Amino acid sequence: MTITFTTGLMGSGKSKKLIDQFKKDPSSCIAFSTKIDGDTGTLGIIKSRSGEFIFGINLNANQKDEVISIIKLFFSKPSLDTIYIDEVQFFDEPTISKIINLFHHSDINLHLFGLSTTFTGEPFESSNFLLNSNKLKQIIKLPMTCQYEGCNLEAEYNARIVDGKVVRTGKTFVEEKSMYLAYCKKHYFS
Repeated sequence: MTITFTTGLMGSGKSKKLIDQFKKDPSSCIAFSTKIDGDTGTLGIIKSRSGEFIFGINLNANQKDEVISIIKLFFSKPSLDTIYIDEVQFFDEPTISKIINLFHHSDINLHLFGLSTTFTGEPFESSNFLLNSNKLKQIIKLPMTCQYEGCNLEAEYNARIVDGKVVRTGKTFVEEKSMYLAYCKKHYFS
């Protein structure tokens, strides 16, 4: 069976790729949407910036025991072939490690999607683990062009924009909606 991790910057098309892949998947599959709020096991939505969406099951990354119980339940279903999980950057390393261990004791394909770094340029704990894991069959990095007006360089950073300026400090997970743009190194640090 296959395990993959698809990563890229905000706006690189990770959720769109998941949705497209899920819709075309001829196997028996299920999708999970990882959040940092709401209840694990409730109905959720995975939505791309283009407006396309699929329904999935919510996983609250803070409800670690419940997340593992739900995932374990689906890994034990003989009729299920493939599991998709969006926003895996919200998990901590022990949780994502347990999910991968469940995969290794099953006959199910596992496709993980998420950001690799925060707006500060630091790696997310679970994404760093996945990027450095020898247990993955494939890592897919989605490239993106810098979104600074007139720039055509490859973007390398998720820039949090506040009052028109790049902010590189602060809490990773904030309640209020922030604006994020993918910037190249030059525009992220200027």
